[in-house]
Amino acid sequence: MAELTYQAGKTIVREGDAGSSAYLLKSGKVEVSKTVEDTRIVLAVLEPGQVFGEMSLLDEQPRSATVTTLEPCVVEEVGPEEAEEMIEGASPLLRSILMVLAERIRGMAEWALSTGVNCIPSAKVGQIGTES
Repeated sequence: MAELTYQAGKTIVREGDAGSSAYLLKSGKVEVSKTVEDTRIVLAVLEPGQVFGEMSLLDEQPRSATVTTLEPCVVEEVGPEEAEEMIEGASPLLRSILMVLAERIRGMAEWALSTGVNCIPSAKVGQIGTES
């Protein structure tokens, strides 16, 4: 895993780009946004301990959103090799469940945005404990 540092206003991942890494936000804040019909929609503001990019890591599909730093940030990048090591002993059923969940989340997010349903996640969703 690699630790990366970004200044405020930098894009870490861009909607539509190929991606195969997930990121753990160690410090700073990032904004998650999506473009719908030429309108930028902010989906969430993430804080230290939260993870983003996990869907592309799981299903190797293009990035579903853009993540931009709001302030200087440090992230830990988890690439496909590291992820494979983490789930190496997982059963084929668990792997299938993860793939189905990623596909369903993508579908639900697209549906919610197309219908105007508020789908902004709680600030604590996906949070991993961090050291102070």
